[in-house]
Amino acid sequence: MGTKCAELELGLRWRHDDDRFDVSIHYDDPDSANDVRELGAEPLSIDADALAFLHGDPTAYGRQLTDQVLRSESDVLKMYRQARAIADNGELPVHVRLLLDPKAPAWYHALRWELLGDPDDDSPIATRNNISFSRYLSTSDWRTISPPRKHELRALAVIANPDLGAVTPGGRSLAALDLPQEENRARQALAGMQVTLLAGEEKRATLPAVREALSADAHGDRFDVLYVVCHGAYLANESVLYLEKPDGTYDGVTGSQISEMIAGLQHRPTIAVICACRSVGGGDEASDEVALKSLGPRLAEAGIPAVLAMQGDFTVESAARFIPSFFEALGRDGVVDRAVAHARGQIADRRDWWMPVLFSRLRTGRTYYLPEFSERSQATWTALIDGIQTGMCTPVIGPGVADRILGSRSGIAQRWVERWQAPISRHNRTDLSKVAQYLTVRVAQRHPEIELRKYVMAELRERYAKTLPSELLQGQDPEPAVLEVGRLQRAQDEHDPFRIIAELPAPIFVTTNWTGLLAAALTEAGKQPVVRSFDWTAQTVDAAQALEEEPRVERPLVYHMFGRLEHPDTLVLSEDDYFAWIKSWIERRNETPIIGTALTRRSLLFLGYELDDWDFRVLFQGVQSFGGRDQLKKRQHVGVQLRPDSQLMESDAAQEYLESYLDLATVRIFWGETSEFLRKLQARLKDEE
Repeated sequence: MGTKCAELELGLRWRHDDDRFDVSIHYDDPDSANDVRELGAEPLSIDADALAFLHGDPTAYGRQLTDQVLRSESDVLKMYRQARAIADNGELPVHVRLLLDPKAPAWYHALRWELLGDPDDDSPIATRNNISFSRYLSTSDWRTISPPRKHELRALAVIANPDLGAVTPGGRSLAALDLPQEENRARQALAGMQVTLLAGEEKRATLPAVREALSADAHGDRFDVLYVVCHGAYLANESVLYLEKPDGTYDGVTGSQISEMIAGLQHRPTIAVICACRSVGGGDEASDEVALKSLGPRLAEAGIPAVLAMQGDFTVESAARFIPSFFEALGRDGVVDRAVAHARGQIADRRDWWMPVLFSRLRTGRTYYLPEFSERSQATWTALIDGIQTGMCTPVIGPGVADRILGSRSGIAQRWVERWQAPISRHNRTDLSKVAQYLTVRVAQRHPEIELRKYVMAELRERYAKTLPSELLQGQDPEPAVLEVGRLQRAQDEHDPFRIIAELPAPIFVTTNWTGLLAAALTEAGKQPVVRSFDWTAQTVDAAQALEEEPRVERPLVYHMFGRLEHPDTLVLSEDDYFAWIKSWIERRNETPIIGTALTRRSLLFLGYELDDWDFRVLFQGVQSFGGRDQLKKRQHVGVQLRPDSQLMESDAAQEYLESYLDLATVRIFWGETSEFLRKLQARLKDEE
């Protein structure tokens, strides 16, 4: 089965003033030109008390929830029936996604949404053939989600079995775990992965031990899966997981502590699987449900893309079938939503089939990628290394290389949409050029440039107030603070992207980045960079831009194509800016012959771009304007590193797309993070020494 599917998203946005939800509907059929987006006519009320009364009867609970959400003749029901027809006809799989406001009270996250049923035949939506169901979590977090590589999965299994003493949360007793059985079940569930176990007296499942294990590898070989088995409770409006202290007694770790620990990691797991344990005696058995399900959104917000929690009293028998089936299915195509749907089908005959709940930040659900060039990998690496070593390769540095400091362009766009309440369609809200165009038209022509500097400075103040000298965070120019953050990151991380790029023996670096981070890294590497930029707003080239001597490896040229933060008038942000830039570039292309040679008579290496980047597309049109297409075709010349989360199509289709778009058969795509590609490049260059 391919990744192509129809999508039905039900959005519920929390209204603090009246404890109700605003409803939004998004229905997307990839085989249709119609992309339906509607707002509900009236707010949705959820009677949590009525549902709590039916807690012991999952069937009745599902009917009550369905009656409240899929009201007769509602827009939501109409869109659901349309999506169901596609699935029932076998035309496409359908992904039903619940977008529940992370700011909604924990009890709403703890509702058994997986029991939501089909109002026409009373069957659970989550178990229907060809339909997958998940809870999608949007977040203001600007960090890029980085899926792990296929067949290189590592798992950290944490099994907490503390001495609980007289702990009785909610009036219920907590049974000790059968530790050997839980360890065996964990290894069976995680079969095929490299498993590290924190359990028992020798390796206590303490929070510091978990933090240390997840932080241990500074080389990027992170744990991909965090698998946790423990007791949980919901106390004083806070999730609590009962981990261990070094002496074996219990440590009630709050959801805030866990999410802060996860957020502080440089490399976060891609998937967290959290299992509640069977409780004994009386009391509120829903406590584990609220604890784990309210923790799920917290972990996702902290940076874990997919969280699978076992809500309620999930039986050993069901877990033994569900969890291995989940990981087995995940290994086939890496799509977490389909893996959950497959595994749920394996326990459809059991009463607790609904208890696994998936929280996801992954739009496509894909959790792994192949970190290599899409075609002729070894030959491409050989050609690339040869070009770099002979000075016949021009690195072209894109915006994604600086995401760790500035945030992604898509993240900036989303923040601006929220701030300015811009009426921009959802699929364009991550397109900074379109959002900047709106501000240009509705506010002022050069407003995006001013807003960008203010935005970057505000984010730097928020994130680095305790790290940077206060004087760097004053005023309106963010460049000094950006450079200091870059210096600190290069000092702390030997695999920092700019640090590796600065080591490349290239005489010319072309960049569409807005900052002086590259020049600063080159200076630290013992070189003497000469910085120039193309001022597309000027009528002629500035005499000060002239070069005194030919660029060389020891004195490289750093050429900014789309402006710099310290000169806001030169920034290329809006759609109109890009059009004006390409017009000016074509008219004045003969003024920069050295750049023309670097871009048409050298192999090119694009780093930090996305397939649909305006920077990438417009820059390549600028390259072609030199009339050097025949020269380009002579070389195994274009290596394009694209982030896996930016993948809009399957890799083979993307390869064909770029070959067609660029009219070149020598394009090679590397699917992977910039940092990952650069580590591989650095290692191969060292092997050649």
